[in-house]
Amino acid sequence: MAPPEMTARIESKLARKRELFSLGGAGQVREAISSKAAGYLAFYKELSKSFHQIGSVFPSSKSLASVMIRPLEIIQGPRRILEVGPGTGPFTVEILRSMRSEDQLTICEINSALLKQLRSSLESNQDFLEHRSRVTFIEGPVQQLRAGAAETQFDIIVCGLPFSIFKPEVAEEIMKLFHDLLAPSGHLTFFEYWGFRDIFTFINTPANRRRMRAVDRVIQKWQGVAASEGAVSSKVCLTNFPPAKSLDFCFRP
Repeated sequence: MAPPEMTARIESKLARKRELFSLGGAGQVREAISSKAAGYLAFYKELSKSFHQIGSVFPSSKSLASVMIRPLEIIQGPRRILEVGPGTGPFTVEILRSMRSEDQLTICEINSALLKQLRSSLESNQDFLEHRSRVTFIEGPVQQLRAGAAETQFDIIVCGLPFSIFKPEVAEEIMKLFHDLLAPSGHLTFFEYWGFRDIFTFINTPANRRRMRAVDRVIQKWQGVAASEGAVSSKVCLTNFPPAKSLDFCFRP
């Protein structure tokens, strides 16, 4: 849970930014900073209530977002993009920045408060305003998407879900769904905190250690599927806090 003093500090900073920028200055810069601060505040408020959905104590960085969307550079033609678990939108912003005029983006978020904050913050994002007619928002678990339908075939899935806190059967269900939702040669990118498992081996309960090892086996299984069907790559992002490893699974070339 987020410490109450952390939420209080963020609320205080947000109020101060609003006070300062209400006195004048560049309107777009003022709005962007206020929106970012509001996003952090929403993140920590929801973290204290819904850690089982968020699974992180810090929003992801721009540098990690850039690594996560790298497959967009190699996908030709109109691209159908699915983002799952955007939170306050660090990956969303970079996806929108990279979108072309024929691309389509579907955003799926289970937490209603975070989705509301994300949609509000995007109203001041010029890339979103340019592409908004081709952006679809879905509130709810990603499992509600139906694999096999033409409208649910994606060229890339950018996933911010916290697999490390899931039960292994949930991790398996979601990984299989992602595999089935991807078009041929589609890419799945997701991340895990670098060294997270080693640290929690020492401080976690035996039951949680068994659960995390079972989740590891699920991820390793689908890594093997990707390696046999297409390709697997990874990159450690040391400039994220905490450092994170991004994984890219390319299925069915």
